Amino acid sequence: MRAGKSILLALLAVAALYAFGRFFVDSLGGGRGSEAAGVLLAPPPGFRIAEGGELSRLDAARRLKAAVESAPAERRLGLHFRSEGFELTWLVDRSDPATPRLTELSAGPATRVESVYAGELAARLAWAAAHGRFDAPGTPPVESHNLYH
Repeated sequence: MRAGKSILLALLAVAALYAFGRFFVDSLGGGRGSEAAGVLLAPPPGFRIAEGGELSRLDAARRLKAAVESAPAERRLGLHFRSEGFELTWLVDRSDPATPRLTELSAGPATRVESVYAGELAARLAWAAAHGRFDAPGTPPVESHNLYH
């Protein structure tokens, strides 16, 4: 009888340890998936966004420049497209004429980044239409932020 009690107590202790271990592991979560949880890559409300499909950055810059020039009264517009494995949204915000902003939202295989190019909108669009990038010489530096933090 005494051996039976000892075995029963040992089984109860093992079951309690197993249950505690499962509870602890489950409370840690399932780990990280391949996509960012809770990070949405979407423009703020109020922007008129054109869909570009698959484009090179150079072609996208030319389209955005043409859209900006053809709609001078439009204050907030943008272009959403895919290029080289990235999903991008380029936004032009001219609501404050003194400091127009060009914002790039990019999503790649492992990251989400927001890059803001302040001022010099015409120079940046002209440079991008020729080079596919907004970092025109003589313009203020870009401010980039990882959207995970």
